[in-house]
Amino acid sequence: MKHGLNNLKPLQILHAKSKSKLYKLADGGGLYLLCRPDGGKQWKYFFVWNSKRKEMGLGSYPKVSLVEAREQAVKSRALLRDHINPIQQRRLRSISQSDAPTLTEILKQTFEAQKPSLVPNSKGQYTWDRPLQINIIPHIGNMKITDIRSDHIENAFKQIWHTKTDTAKKCMQRLKICFDYASARNLDVKLDQIPKAKNLLGKQFHVSTPQPSLNWREVPEFYQILSDNIISNLALKLVVLTGLRTRPICHANVSWIDGDVMTVPAEYMKGTLIKKQSFNVPLCKEAIEIIKKCPISPDGVIFVGNGKNKYISDTTMSKFMIENGYRGKAVPHGFRSTFRTWLDDCSDLDWQTKEAAIAHKVGNSTTQSYARSDFIEQRKKWHELYAQHVLGNRRAKIISLK
Repeated sequence: MKHGLNNLKPLQILHAKSKSKLYKLADGGGLYLLCRPDGGKQWKYFFVWNSKRKEMGLGSYPKVSLVEAREQAVKSRALLRDHINPIQQRRLRSISQSDAPTLTEILKQTFEAQKPSLVPNSKGQYTWDRPLQINIIPHIGNMKITDIRSDHIENAFKQIWHTKTDTAKKCMQRLKICFDYASARNLDVKLDQIPKAKNLLGKQFHVSTPQPSLNWREVPEFYQILSDNIISNLALKLVVLTGLRTRPICHANVSWIDGDVMTVPAEYMKGTLIKKQSFNVPLCKEAIEIIKKCPISPDGVIFVGNGKNKYISDTTMSKFMIENGYRGKAVPHGFRSTFRTWLDDCSDLDWQTKEAAIAHKVGNSTTQSYARSDFIEQRKKWHELYAQHVLGNRRAKIISLK
């Protein structure tokens, strides 16, 4: 007779034949597989409570696998060590789970918990929950968070998993945060269902399409169509010259500027607030002249919006490019890529310094904690040379920064 735990083998269970009478296969530690005459198989956990033998059903095989049955048995043994009856505990949990919140409700609570680390968009809106609201909530939002299983998640993600890969990744990551939040609330959520759902969905095969951008040789021609009489055009000029994202440009303030350097506050950089850092960007002579042409607001806003809007919107820049024949060819964000490619083709700078120019992190958290230089003095030279190229100075294509 075998003793100890984990005595059963998967093939032994699979090939167990029905007999004329009920019989048991022992896995050890009170866990048994009952094989019925009708061919059905059921997991049972036996234990002693108040000197009486008790049995607790754990589900039928193969719906409940050997691994899952063992996990339930381990939890039951732990409860018994704490002098808790696992059958009574399951009844109490069942009553509690009947009042469990839906995914929609958990998303709302999780969103509120996340807000202190988030940054609103240019309109003052928080959009962290929007990908889930649009793509996932319509499918499983009304389900209790404790009832959601891997197949439910799989079905909810099927439409976007291979067609909108970036959105799907964002949704999956935020769904996991919702599950973690629910678990912290002591709800009986199954945290393993998300990785299981990802296995069901398979490897994403759709290649993300980068933001369309101009070749750096085409930038001078584009720059010439930008007018100094249109605020959004002046902002777009600064996007071109600095390689910044549109968000910090839209919110740019004269208080950020010290001489020929603009320090973008951490809250306007990409990422969650707790992981962001302020970023220094050189201002070439052309950039400084652009800022001087702007009607600065009393509170220092450089690019003032129309009407009730304190700031301009990045959509005005995108709209201008579309109306001037650049639909599908380039977007404002693409000028970051253009600038970075120009550095590759036209400078002899090392990779780390080029990445620093567009505020990309290099290395892991340990190396970042030691490598704190932003190479600002070297970068001033690049930005001035790039500005000369943008303004049509052909000699700017041949660069030596030594």
